[in-house]
Amino acid sequence: MKALVKRDDLSNVLQEIQSVVEKKSTMPILSNVLLEASRDRLHIMATDLEISIRDSIGAQVPEEGSTTVEARKIYEISRSLPDEDITLSAEKGRLEVQGKRSIFSLVTLPEEDYPKVPSYPEEETIPMDASSFKDMLDKTAFAASIDESRYTLRGIFLENDEGRLNIVATDGHRLSLVCREDPGLNLEKGVIIPRKGVNELRKLLPRGDSLRISIKEKDAIFLTGTATLITRLVDGDFPDYKQVLPKGEGNPLTTDREAFLSALKRVSIMAGGSIGVKLRIGNGVMTLFASNPDLGEAREDLEIRYSGEEVEAIFNPKYLIEPLSILDSEEVRFSIKDPLSPAILTTPDDEGFLYIVMPMRE
Repeated sequence: MKALVKRDDLSNVLQEIQSVVEKKSTMPILSNVLLEASRDRLHIMATDLEISIRDSIGAQVPEEGSTTVEARKIYEISRSLPDEDITLSAEKGRLEVQGKRSIFSLVTLPEEDYPKVPSYPEEETIPMDASSFKDMLDKTAFAASIDESRYTLRGIFLENDEGRLNIVATDGHRLSLVCREDPGLNLEKGVIIPRKGVNELRKLLPRGDSLRISIKEKDAIFLTGTATLITRLVDGDFPDYKQVLPKGEGNPLTTDREAFLSALKRVSIMAGGSIGVKLRIGNGVMTLFASNPDLGEAREDLEIRYSGEEVEAIFNPKYLIEPLSILDSEEVRFSIKDPLSPAILTTPDDEGFLYIVMPMRE
């Protein structure tokens, strides 16, 4: 195998697949990337057996072939070389990475030992607006659980619902839901895409507006630009989230999103652990308060539009800071019924977005 490629092209693709590569696997070859030089492209693939990414870059290919090489090292080498062009040559168990003045010789493993990843033709996928889908992922993925014992919550739930596409994520303490017009996925039942797969897809999507999706029995396939991402679906049933959806917003306050976010960040300096931030809502003012017996107290008043009865509740500040940081609307609506009931966060700019968060107990 021999291929001449642009350093930046190679480095950029190797960077995007680093988080897929297994760092401490019982299968050493999973620490490698598969390189395939064919015609005028160099194809690069990484997999951890659950998630696979395949991408390609332009190349001059005097000699077609393939090999596998340690992913981290070839990325570090490609990033460090000062040359614009890099030559990759594989022969007799070694891969030479050559710049104008530098030569690296890396140990390779046989390409035939690399796990086989299924390929799916483009005609089996449907198009979807990439920016819209990424927006849905951004507004939900943060709420997915990181608890390994709750594996069905460690991802996002995708379902068709009366002509709409719903994406939901929850960790049991908060829930984020986004609804959009169904692009035609026609799912027979909802599927769970694992958190890691979602995060890898979010990194790929800013590269272009093109996105094609297919959901199979065990896999979800995403084609965007020159990249293909295949992720195993989580085997299990997502909880019936519709049971906790509120019938309405009640009497929400309206306030500036940035001001609310900034106030929370400041007051939460005195919170942490089992100590939350208390929100006291009154006529025209929301008071944010945190008291830490070991550190002290913090208090800030925030101007709001609200004309209901005074109400207060305590929240984990992280559970409010995260959604407020992701939203891009000027204003948000926030509703607290009482100190024990779920609170509701919405935005007037996106009627398809709903965020529910449980208060902390005193």
